[in-house]
Amino acid sequence: ILNALNYVTSTKRLLQEFRDNGWDDFIRSMASFCRKHDITVPDMSVCYMEDTRCSCPQKDYVIVEHHYHFDIFNVVIHFQLIEINSRFPEQTIELLTLSSALDPIDGFKLFDTDRICCLAEKFYPHDFTTNEILALRRELDHYKLIRLELILPVSIATTERAFSAISLIKTSFRSKIENEFLSDCIIVYTEREIADTIDLDSIIDKFHCLKS
Repeated sequence: ILNALNYVTSTKRLLQEFRDNGWDDFIRSMASFCRKHDITVPDMSVCYMEDTRCSCPQKDYVIVEHHYHFDIFNVVIHFQLIEINSRFPEQTIELLTLSSALDPIDGFKLFDTDRICCLAEKFYPHDFTTNEILALRRELDHYKLIRLELILPVSIATTERAFSAISLIKTSFRSKIENEFLSDCIIVYTEREIADTIDLDSIIDKFHCLKS
């Protein structure tokens, strides 16, 4: 959910930036497209005529560029922003973002005391007094210990893999190399998933650069 909310927020920001500063680039892209496909580039500096069949007076002070810029370009983007805001209001995005601190996935990886306290203070003011908010902050520090307990088995397993690697290479060769080099060898063994993603050619190129 948090990733989806980040996409929504970034989309709104990009649309607003495009509306405020994207017109010139848009016009240049349009002109380039027209020239590429042998299309006549419209003159944007002439007066805009709404409908030649209409007998009503025309606004001769409005040029074509002004009409397309402010009456179409800005309006279309504005409608898109209104639609996004109606489906994802700022208050809802903030609520879901703060609530993500309570997500138990990956051993409460997103656990954040400040976000949880802000959630209680902003969205549940009738359920938490000022003193209860202060008490909540102290109590959440204890929940951090629970999170550490949840990830402790993973840490133990990683440590056991490291000691297992040491036992495999515990030979006379071990006494002839430096501890730093030994540690590097152990890291490559214990973190095999990461090591598999490293390109062999890039390692060779790195050593060539060190020699030169």
